[in-house]
Amino acid sequence: MAASLVGVDNSAPMLQVFRRKGVPGNVTLVEADFRDPLPFRMSFDVAYSALGSFAYCATKEELVAALAGVADRVSPGSPLCFEYYSAETYRMLLRSGGFTISSSSGNPVSIELAQPSGGDVMTMRTTTSTEAGAVTLDENVLLLGPDELADGLRRAGWELSESHIQRGHPFDWFMARKKQ
Repeated sequence: MAASLVGVDNSAPMLQVFRRKGVPGNVTLVEADFRDPLPFRMSFDVAYSALGSFAYCATKEELVAALAGVADRVSPGSPLCFEYYSAETYRMLLRSGGFTISSSSGNPVSIELAQPSGGDVMTMRTTTSTEAGAVTLDENVLLLGPDELADGLRRAGWELSESHIQRGHPFDWFMARKKQ
């Protein structure tokens, strides 16, 4: 385990959930949006992003700026590990318009997919039932393939060192290193 960790999330309620679960003493939680300049001047040895977060950028330029902001906070040679929505998988699912799965509690989860402009942005509406009623979440996802991501990483000061792409999986995994 690292000597210290900093967790960044743009959702105060999500950070509260994490705090209630118990945060080890070496973990600092910060409310911030990686698409904006980060509100701290710390330097890190490793950066990690989960749940396809970088795909929530609205444009390729916004993605490059976000990746450059992360590069600004790590040492040369440091790794960035992240997962990104699989453009191949989601473009295939777009043709069907959506799908339904079961949640871990057995409730149906309906996911509607559309690409209104025909460009790189996919809209995703997720609806599930809870004891309190239906809950709907709308998201926009920037669908970029591995070559486009590698280009964005290069423009932001990174070199792609590994990619793990499995046909049919929802996410592709990437590791890049900050340029020396």
